[in-house]
Amino acid sequence: MVCCASVCYSDVRICRKLVGVVNQIYRTTLKRILCEQIGSTRVSLDLTQDKMAEQLMMDVRSYSDIDRGISMCGTLTFVLFLIHFCPNPILLLNEIQMAFEAIDQELETSRNTKDST
Repeated sequence: MVCCASVCYSDVRICRKLVGVVNQIYRTTLKRILCEQIGSTRVSLDLTQDKMAEQLMMDVRSYSDIDRGISMCGTLTFVLFLIHFCPNPILLLNEIQMAFEAIDQELETSRNTKDST
């Protein structure tokens, strides 16, 4: 018996699969939030993608992928963005926290619904 996300399974493969799915949900949500925030900040500062990429110490193509929501930024890019561009880092972190808590709540509700059937 293996317990994962407060649910016990007889097969460890199910637990690993669940963790992988939840991880992907968190990553997708984080990517959406960060790409939107970075892109909208660039536009509000009236910076070109070239200039923003330069300021974030990355190549233009990689920045463009972030701006279009194709790729998520790396740790260094995220920290540089928080330090140099983010108008309110605490507000951004709170937005991420609230999104993750909403995911947790949805998973809990889904699990409880499944358990009651």
